Amino acid sequence: VTGVFDDAVDIYFARQQINERLTAARESLPSGIKPRMGPITTGLGEVLMWAVEFEPQALGQAGGFVTPGGERLTNEVQRLAYLRTVQDWIIRPQIKTVPLVADVDAIGGYVKQYHVLPNPAALQSFGLTLQDVITALERNNRSLGAGFVERNGEAALVRVDGRLRGLADIARVVLKEHNGTPVRIGQVAEVTIGGELRQGSASADGRETVIGTAMMLTGAN
Repeated sequence: VTGVFDDAVDIYFARQQINERLTAARESLPSGIKPRMGPITTGLGEVLMWAVEFEPQALGQAGGFVTPGGERLTNEVQRLAYLRTVQDWIIRPQIKTVPLVADVDAIGGYVKQYHVLPNPAALQSFGLTLQDVITALERNNRSLGAGFVERNGEAALVRVDGRLRGLADIARVVLKEHNGTPVRIGQVAEVTIGGELRQGSASADGRETVIGTAMMLTGAN
């Protein structure tokens, strides 16, 4: 959806008009498409750029770099995915709190994903299919409300947090029972850290890295 307004039009009024058009257009868009408006900034609003990199000695560690969360990064994709995670979940939220910063953008790295790579022969030996793996992952990655407990006139909410939190959690997901023993995903698939397919990259001093950009609010100084 493209809107053309005079320069004198209030930016928030213009965005409201565009948002109304987007709401109407969503019904005719293909499934899974979620349109959204960009930040309130201009093409000249990039006021600060930075690179997110590892210290040289960190990459020289035997066995690969280990994150504060205990994940071992053994290849370039995993390392770049970690840099992007640092940018998106540690640096970006702090920069966005700076007054008159409209948004923070990132280029490069990989959006972190957990990849489950099934072994067809192992699946067949247990009588399992790819759909069984998909169903088990979906079933074991949900947060559910379990109601509340009332005591002495007070109600305590109960929530079941079933989200998978890492490689070990994914590998332990049970697919089925075989001769009285649970068959877990780790027995029929390789579980590893990977990256989402991307359309570009960034570099600094000849090394691939993640570049962050702070964008100024339109009309700010």
